[in-house]
Amino acid sequence: MQLDAGNGVVLEGTEDVLISGNMFSGMNGAAVQCNSEKCKRINIVGNFVTDYGRNTDKQPIAFDVPKKDSIQLHNNMIGPAKMKRSEYKK
Repeated sequence: MQLDAGNGVVLEGTEDVLISGNMFSGMNGAAVQCNSEKCKRINIVGNFVTDYGRNTDKQPIAFDVPKKDSIQLHNNMIGPAKMKRSEYKK
């Protein structure tokens, strides 16, 4: 069986975005990643994230977004990062 890791949502200079009610799992990186300081008025709420950050040696980050007042994170459930190989279905 081949494991295909996916990517989450990548934001690049976006404004007025709502990311809500998603299940993010089996990702190489973060569930939501903002690649620009120009991102404004982003609301990330009510998502479930598990098995993320497969492609990093560092501590994975579920939501890789700048810390600023116009980006809000609320009521997201974050499960374990990088699942051990034995935890994958065969």
